[in-house]
Amino acid sequence: MIADPSVSRRKFEREVAAALAHKPFLGQGIWILRAEYPVVFAAIITTQKMPLLRGVLCGVHIDFTDYDVRPPSVKFVDPFTELPLNFAECWKFYRFTQRAPQPGEPTGLPYFDATPMLQQFDMNKPFLCLQGIREYHEASAHTGDSWFLHRRKNMLIHILTILQKYGSNSVGHQIQLVPTLAAAIT
Repeated sequence: MIADPSVSRRKFEREVAAALAHKPFLGQGIWILRAEYPVVFAAIITTQKMPLLRGVLCGVHIDFTDYDVRPPSVKFVDPFTELPLNFAECWKFYRFTQRAPQPGEPTGLPYFDATPMLQQFDMNKPFLCLQGIREYHEASAHTGDSWFLHRRKNMLIHILTILQKYGSNSVGHQIQLVPTLAAAIT
């Protein structure tokens, strides 16, 4: 099924207008760099105050072709060249959930499990494993989960909010320092 392009364009324009007016994005890790039907190009920026942790995590192309008969597609791209990124080059967008201590772990401390929201298709193509994203609904593991169950108003805001929450706002949570000892050479 293909959507009427004029209807799809009007819906795209409404989605973009709502996202541009969405105050939490202004200076908060999401930069919409270009919105030309049917693609929104945005950069995900870290929001940490520490200069060492500031930077551009990635770019995304959010494609609204055939929207909303089909869900929007999210492709991860280099924020400077817009060339596609492979899975190894992408930020993994971890969702952290608190859990109870396991047997043998000290009590009284917070423990978290990290679940990556970024998955990969064959040939190392990353996709955001999230209901309402075209790649999620086209993945063989999710073929029974219809897009029509997850359609919503302000889909672009929803997608960018997820990328903001688990990308730009979570940088401090995903940094791991590994100390190493260097032997002195004499």
